Amino acid sequence: MTDALAEVKRQLGDNALILHTRTVTRRGRLALRGTTMVEVIATEREEDLPAAARCGNVPPFRTEAKQIERAGGAAESMLPCERQDRAYESRLLDEVEGLRAFVDRLVRQSSFAPTPDGVDAVHKWYTSLVQNEIADQLARDLVSRIRSELPEPALADEPLVRERLAGCVAEMLPDAGEISLHGGPGPTVIAFIGPTGVGKTTTIAKLAAEFALRRHCNVGLITTDAARIGAADQLRTYADIINVPMRLAGTPADLVEAVAGYRERDLVLIDTAGRSPTDEAGLHELKCLLAEAAPHEVHLVLSSTKSRLILETTVERFAILSPDHVILTKLDEALGFGVLLSCLQRARLKLSYVTTGQRVPTDIEPAVPSRLAARIVGGGLLSPAGG
Repeated sequence: MTDALAEVKRQLGDNALILHTRTVTRRGRLALRGTTMVEVIATEREEDLPAAARCGNVPPFRTEAKQIERAGGAAESMLPCERQDRAYESRLLDEVEGLRAFVDRLVRQSSFAPTPDGVDAVHKWYTSLVQNEIADQLARDLVSRIRSELPEPALADEPLVRERLAGCVAEMLPDAGEISLHGGPGPTVIAFIGPTGVGKTTTIAKLAAEFALRRHCNVGLITTDAARIGAADQLRTYADIINVPMRLAGTPADLVEAVAGYRERDLVLIDTAGRSPTDEAGLHELKCLLAEAAPHEVHLVLSSTKSRLILETTVERFAILSPDHVILTKLDEALGFGVLLSCLQRARLKLSYVTTGQRVPTDIEPAVPSRLAARIVGGGLLSPAGG
């Protein structure tokens, strides 16, 4: 053990943090002679550990392992490295949530049998709704409503049932509200917030092109994302293509100055740095930043590819920034649109836009509840199960 700890000190320095030690015996081929091994798990910095591990809530991840094997007086150093990062945790959460949702669907479908009166057509629609990621209770409520509103012969009319279901879903969705210029002195200032990787910058470029090229407005762009490599360059490239100015604002004072510099513009779009929903300090910092800009609207950008749990958590955590609109991105990559229904119901924010691809300035359209409802129900892409 003394040799093992000395090796840790040599490799990681005097401030190495010991996470775990143990002594194990490796048996020889004939089990006549064993080899004693000492395993020490250590890390260079406490910051490398997840917060939960630092608090002692969960076993720490192995970030650096040192093993010293003593055999015949010789020492061998082994350095397996198993680094865990937030990206891995996020992927793992997505996979676990996807598996849980799949199992839930199987259980729900088996528990919701056709009614004794033999109206199988409506039961098939229930199955289709669940397969399209609509929450079980919402699917049940929709099916019950259709059964109560339509006469029994009409329940076998698939186009009619789909149209009625889409109408019911559209009623559940929040009102639409795309960007409109306020018409007063000074520019209309719109801020965009959301997690990393949701397509926020590309969406802003699409909107800038729409208002500058098609609506002939004087548009100004601002990015506060000075930390992420290439973030400002990406937006600047779009700005150069559509011939609109762009400013970088890394501090609240810079942001105030940038907005003031656009006082002769019609519309100012602010691209903020993506924040993890679990990053409370980062969200608070962003809240202070937006308070200085005093935007007329704050649009929360969400990816349609995420699970219901992640979407609802994101909406809940970003509520401290007081968003009033939602933009749904990557509808072309979504496996099921039903997760959006419960999320939007919980958010109770206006729907502004949806995006359906990476092309700028196309692949974006104003959010229309009836069109989104058609996607959620199936919109012709999903027929009743077994139908």
